[in-house]
Amino acid sequence: MTRHGKSTGKGFYGPDASDTPEMRRLKRMLTTESLWLWILILLSRKPRHAYVLRNEIRDEFGFMPGNVTCYKVLYFLKRGNYVGIKEEGRKKIYYITEKGRKELSKAKKFLEETSEELFD
Repeated sequence: MTRHGKSTGKGFYGPDASDTPEMRRLKRMLTTESLWLWILILLSRKPRHAYVLRNEIRDEFGFMPGNVTCYKVLYFLKRGNYVGIKEEGRKKIYYITEKGRKELSKAKKFLEETSEELFD
């Protein structure tokens, strides 16, 4: 396991047979139910094609969202102006907008403060 949660086998955030129902719910809430956050993190590093995101989430963060789910989240991020699209022929390349960067920064601050409250 690396600092960024890259998996050396089984997914870092994925289900584990020993997980309690509470732990499975927490993992689901912080992964697939917060997919917008993971997508914005990847797009903040570099623009990407939509079809690449799902595999990169698996490789980088250790969980695999559904294909349709990724496209649905991208649709809502685009609609909210958190991401933009550049057309390259028939392909669309998604990138994070300034509004998306601000939202990502707010999310990071919120998660850091929440973690501090919970564990310090």
